[in-house]
This record gives sequence, C-alpha cells and structure tokens, in this order.
Amino acid sequence: MADSVSEGILVVYCWIVTTDQNEIKLHESKAKRVFRWLKPLWLFAVVFGILLVIDLVTKYVFTGVTDGTFIPRVISIHYTQNRGVAFGWFYGAGIWLIVVTALMIIGGSIGYILYRRRLGKKHEFSENLKKDKRMLRLFDIAFAFFLAGAVGNLVDRIFLGYVRDFLRLDFVDFAIFNLADVFINIGVVLLVVFFVIEFIRDWKTEKNKKIIDKVVDVEKSVDKEKKEAQFEVQDGNN
Repeated sequence: MADSVSEGILVVYCWIVTTDQNEIKLHESKAKRVFRWLKPLWLFAVVFGILLVIDLVTKYVFTGVTDGTFIPRVISIHYTQNRGVAFGWFYGAGIWLIVVTALMIIGGSIGYILYRRRLGKKHEFSENLKKDKRMLRLFDIAFAFFLAGAVGNLVDRIFLGYVRDFLRLDFVDFAIFNLADVFINIGVVLLVVFFVIEFIRDWKTEKNKKIIDKVVDVEKSVDKEKKEAQFEVQDGNN
C-alpha cells in the first residue's frame, strides 16, 4: 500500500515538473520570437528618441524668446503659441486635434510595424542584401522623423493645450513653426522617396521576371522542336 502511494506521488511530481519545464520552454520561445521581431527596430527607436528629445528641449529653451537669431538672415526666433496643427493650420480645433492626432499616430505606428515586418520577409532571401538593408534603414529613419514630430507636438497639446512654435523664416512670409514640424515634413519626403524607389525596384523585378519567363519558354520550345526532329530522323532511319 505504501509503495503504491509513493509511486502515485512520484508520478504526480514528475507530471508537475514536466509541465513546468514545458511552460518555461514555451515562454522562452515566445520571448525569443518577440526579441527577434523587435531587434530590427533598434534604429527606428534610437532616431525617434533622439529627435523627440531635441524637439522638446528646443521648445523649452526658446519658450518666451521673441527676438532671437537661429540662422542669421535665414531663421529667427519668435516664440508663439499655436493652437492649430503644423504651421498653424486648423487653429482652435481643441480636443479634436488631440483625438485625431493620437488616432493617426496609433494607426500609423501599427501600419509601420506591419509593413516593416512584410518588408523584412520580402527582402529576407534577396540577392542584394546590402541594398535591401539600406532601404529598410531608410524606411525606419523616415518613419522615426515623422513619428517624433507628431508625438512632440501631441505632447504639447496634451500638457499645455497648445504647441510651442518659435522658428520664423526671415526671407519669406511664412507661418512660425518648430522642429517637430520640420521633422514631420522630412519624414514625409523620405517616405515618398522610399516608396518611389520600392515601386521602381518592384517594377524592374517584375519586368526581369517576365523576360526570364519568355526566355525559358523559348528554350523549352527549342528543346521540344529538337526532340521532335530527332524522333523524325529515327523514324526515317527505321
């Protein structure tokens, strides 16, 4: 009886230990997958963090400065409170700007992560890895610029109710802006450049694929004609 109880306890213990080990292995595999998935985003995270800090620091430094020089005869410092969006558009939209901006940031971030993952799979077995890595870096940097500017201005709207603008162009009559606005526009330009290059590369790849398919079809047709000619010669000899 005692032996039976001991064996039962041993079986239960082994089952618990085995289950725990399997759960540990499962959690470790999940952690490795998450790390492998997030690892390529390090460049985006670094650029985003640096740009966001630069934006917030410059806003703090130039708050209240109404007569300063940033670049002589090009850009001067003139602090103002912007209750609209980039370059003063949609002035006075209030809480709706915060909601819309936050939704755009969330949606854009999800789109970036999904598209970045798709790009990684697309270029994983590419013949030109160096060029593909440069393209991925361009995409990461472009979105980092865009998101840093958007988040920087959103932080102002949430905590202050307005965006701190302080840069004014001296050579043209233009709205006062800040570095976040500049980052957003740089990000948009870089994203356009990226998608144009990607479109051209995909078009060339598809074109080359069609040419290769045609060459293969011609070779198959020639081989078929050669085999038919050989059969005719053999039939003639027989």
